Amino acid sequence: MKNNFLEQRLLLGAKLEKVIMRFLRTFEEFEVIDTSSLKSNLENNIISDFWKKDSSKEIQSILILRWLPDLLVINKKTKEDIFIDIKLMYTPIYLDTFPNQIKESLGVKIKKYDIRNIEKEA
Repeated sequence: MKNNFLEQRLLLGAKLEKVIMRFLRTFEEFEVIDTSSLKSNLENNIISDFWKKDSSKEIQSILILRWLPDLLVINKKTKEDIFIDIKLMYTPIYLDTFPNQIKESLGVKIKKYDIRNIEKEA
């Protein structure tokens, strides 16, 4: 069975990454490095299955490489840097449970279509 919500989330996530990178690059003092090519290169060139085994999770260096955040942003002036990991969750809402919870706790009536995309698992 095809997961359309996963495909939608991946497309939206890719668009979000591009928008965030474009925004950050408007600041001249920032160097924005997209780590996706590095991660892809690692995935494609590692011969050993060890990389994907649970036992490799005990090695911190492998964890760092496997779960490398999406962007590395470096402030050229201050030489400070930060990793940024971009996450997007697409949660379709079919029932009135969540809007009813909001109404009960806040006294505000909200329709399902006003809730938009919600990340409940964050």
